[in-house]
Order: sequence, then C-alpha cells, then structure tokens
Amino acid sequence: MKKRILILITTLTLVLSMVGCKNNNSLEYIGEMTPSDTPITLSVRTYYSGIAKDVFYDLVGEFNETVGKEYNIIVEPRSTGNVNELADSILASANQDIGCQPLPHIFMAYPDSAYKTDKMGLILDLDPYFTQEELDMYHPAFLDDGRFGINNTLKIIPVAKSSEIFYLNQTDFDLFCSEVDVDMNLFATWEGISQISEQYYNWTDAKTDTLNDGKAFFGIDAMANYMIIGAEQLGNPIFNITDKGAELTITRETAKTMWDNFYIPIVRGYYADIGNFRTDDAKTGDILAYTGSTAGASWFPTQIETGKNKSYPIEPMTFPLPVFQDGTPVAVHQGAGMVVTKSDDAHQNASILFLKWMNEPEQNSRFALQTGYIPVKSDLLNVESFHAVINDYEIEDIQPVVAMTVETTYDMLNSYQMHADKPFGRSYEARMLLEHSMIDFAHKDLAAINEATKLDDKENVLSQYITDENFDIWYNTFTQELSEIIAE
Repeated sequence: MKKRILILITTLTLVLSMVGCKNNNSLEYIGEMTPSDTPITLSVRTYYSGIAKDVFYDLVGEFNETVGKEYNIIVEPRSTGNVNELADSILASANQDIGCQPLPHIFMAYPDSAYKTDKMGLILDLDPYFTQEELDMYHPAFLDDGRFGINNTLKIIPVAKSSEIFYLNQTDFDLFCSEVDVDMNLFATWEGISQISEQYYNWTDAKTDTLNDGKAFFGIDAMANYMIIGAEQLGNPIFNITDKGAELTITRETAKTMWDNFYIPIVRGYYADIGNFRTDDAKTGDILAYTGSTAGASWFPTQIETGKNKSYPIEPMTFPLPVFQDGTPVAVHQGAGMVVTKSDDAHQNASILFLKWMNEPEQNSRFALQTGYIPVKSDLLNVESFHAVINDYEIEDIQPVVAMTVETTYDMLNSYQMHADKPFGRSYEARMLLEHSMIDFAHKDLAAINEATKLDDKENVLSQYITDENFDIWYNTFTQELSEIIAE
C-alpha cells in the first residue's frame, strides 16, 4: 500500500515541476471587465463540510486577496448543512418564505434541485459568458450535466465532480485473510462482495459463543446510486428521460438482481446500515468496507473506536466501484455545481469572474487533490498530467486514502462509462424514493426478524422473508409509488 501511495505522490510531484507558472491576474475572464468603483459583495452558499469546506474557504480567501482585490469583489461563503438541507434552503429563499435568507448570488446545486429554481426564472443562462474554446476545456459529460430546460442551456457550471468507489479497512481485512482463503477478485462484482461478506459473517460468527451472531462486512452509502447505476450496469435504466418527462422502464428482473444483492445480504446480517453514513459504521468497526463518494475520501477513518476510549489505527485500500456479473462497467459522476442567480450586471459578471478563477488548473486541481473530488477540465483528468501547480503546496500532507482515491477514480474514468441522470419535474422526489424504498423495507423486516428469532430458529424465520412473494410486495409498491411521482 505504501509503495502505491509513493508512486502516486512521486508522479504528482513530477507534474508540479512540469507545469509552467500562470499568473491568474493576467487572465482575461470576461472580456473588458474593469474594477468596480464600489465593493461588490457576492454571497455564495454551499454544503461543503470538513476538509472540503476548509479548502474552499481558503481558496475564497485567496481570491479575495488577489483577483477580488483587483476588481473590488468580496466573496462571502456560507455552508448550509448537507446537500438536501441546502436544496431546501435555496427553494425557501426562492419562494421568499418568511425568515429565510435572500437568494444568494451563487449557490451549489444538483440538476434536480436547480431545475425547480430554474422553472421560477431565477437562474442565469451561463452560455453567453463562456467562449466555445473555454467550454471545450471541460469534460463533456460534466458540462452536459449542467444543461437542461427547453433549449438545453448551461445553468450549472461544474467546479468539482465525484464518483463512487469501494473503500476497505485493510488492517482488519488482513486479519480475516490470515485465516480464511479470500479471493480478492470478488471485489470486482456486487455478487462477489455478497460472497465475501458471507464468509466474513461466518468467520466472525465462529468466534462467538452465540449462533448467528456474526458481524457485517459491507455497507452502501448511497442507495439511490446503487439503484440507478446498478440498473445502468444491467442495461435496463430505471427511467427513460425525455423533454416531456420521465417514463418508468425498470423491469422486475433488474430489480430482483439488485434485491438479491442488497436485501438478502442485509437481512442475513452480512451488510449493515447503522449510522448516518457508512463512514460512521466503518469507524466503529461495524463494517470493514463500503461504497461511497470519492468526495468523502477524507472521512474514511484512520482508526477504529472500540469504546471506553480505546482505539487502534487502520490503513485504507480502495477499489473501483463493483459491477454486476455480466454487466457493463458504469459508475456515477455527481457533485453539485455552481449556479448563478439573476441579479444585476455587476454581480453577475463578478460571479462569473469568481467561478472562472475557481476552475483555473491551479485552484481546481488543488481543491481536488486535497479532498478526493475530480477536476472538471479534460486535461486534468489523468494522473500523468494532473496540474497541481501551487509551488509551495505540501503534497506530503495529503491523506493516504485521498491519494488512493485519486488514482482509483482516474482508473475508472478510463475504463467505465460515467453516468448522470437528467433532471425532470419531480426527479428530486424520485431520487428520495430510490434512496429509501428498499432499505426502509429491509429495516422493517429486520426488526421483525430479530424479534421473531427470540422464539424461533433464525433460518426458519428468514425463510419467511427471503421469498419471491416478499420481493413482489416491495417491487409492486416501489414501482407504483415511483410511477405516481413521475406522473405529476
């Protein structure tokens, strides 16, 4: 593992020396813009937290002290909870709800939440502010993700993207492997992860005095992505999205495959979903592995908290996102971009100036390298040409798991299809259903199973739930609710 990190760090360090210095103040961002006589204050609302928030705020400070000072612009950032809380607060601001903050000049948004604000006529069309040469510098899929509406205009400019990968607590996994013959190639498929999880459950169960008391191995951080990307991997998308809206296209066969590789393992105890995030479960040792966002790499635990102020250090390992057997390698590309709200020319131009500065290689790559996000311009999307051009940047401070995540993600960009759904009228509500439907159903059954096993053999109890009939109960409810959402 240490050799792997050293190779990546050495490569990135060499790239630092290869890239010429670029003076941001010499760049012409938006034509003939001249410094304002009076200060222009830009409010920016994000959902960043932890390291991402710290790095973003540091960059804002640099802008204010350099380009911002030159043009008399002051950027004031504010973080608002998580992505869903931010979307709710922006919608409340757009509706001018009592007690809400005014709509910011710039805010972060996913397409499905920005779609609602755009329908209210409050979002600026960004196409006129960029030359074709500038737009061609962006990864096409990332740029296309921000285009929607009748004329498919650019409403969201990407500043950092993320994908999903497989994270592993290598330290505890090595202990498992020292006693059990484990095929590491199984990490490549969802079916294989279920198989390894069963092995781990049985191994930990054998170490206890109580039957059926094994430990979970794996968890999924974003169920909506498991559903959406899983269906894409299986060649049967959940939706067919057109200008007229969305049509439900998922088949029973596809849904059953996803059920077999999530519902069955979780009710058997092979998977777990306990804390708010799977990083919480990994930190307590309740799971050893999970699939999660590359942007959350810095949240991977560096030690396991065993309780009573006891802990021990662990080392990470990362792998590409699993693919269903006989499926196509598909992974999500996601991450909220920046939306500019309609105001006056001075604030709109200043907003564009700030966003173009943020997406210059020096700033964009520095943000990505420290957080696990993916840069948004094509020439940054491979390790060999990754432009981390801050000469005094201390690359040794990068967390090992973030360095691994960068490498794994770039490997995926070269070998996977990257997918992001287009927004439609109630795509946000549809995603929330995808996030909760199967896992809430599983939790409900788990509670009943745990209660019933106090009086009966667990396998006998499980046999009443791991049935096609129970799957059909969930599937029929799921498709009916999803159909109702997209019909509105």
